[in-house]
Order: sequence, then C-alpha cells, then structure tokens
Amino acid sequence: MQELLEWSTTYILPWIALYWFIRLVKGIEKTNYYTNEEDLNESQIK
Repeated sequence: MQELLEWSTTYILPWIALYWFIRLVKGIEKTNYYTNEEDLNESQIK
C-alpha cells in the first residue's frame, strides 16, 4: 500500500495538478477575452 501511495503521488498527482492548472488558465483567458471584446465594442460605438 505504501508503494502504491508513493507511486501515485510521484506520477499521477502532478498530471492531475497540471490538468487543473491548464483549465484555470483557459478560464482566465476566456474571461479576459470577453472583457477585452466588450471594451473594444464600446470604443467603436463612441
């Protein structure tokens, strides 16, 4: 059981953390994109 725990923390957990980090970055990029697009549309109207 100890070896399984060590193996999973060494190999599996970093991939899970990387997956969630990428999702977080994509979510932030999507939010910023829509914010910038709205700003652009407002400046074109004025």
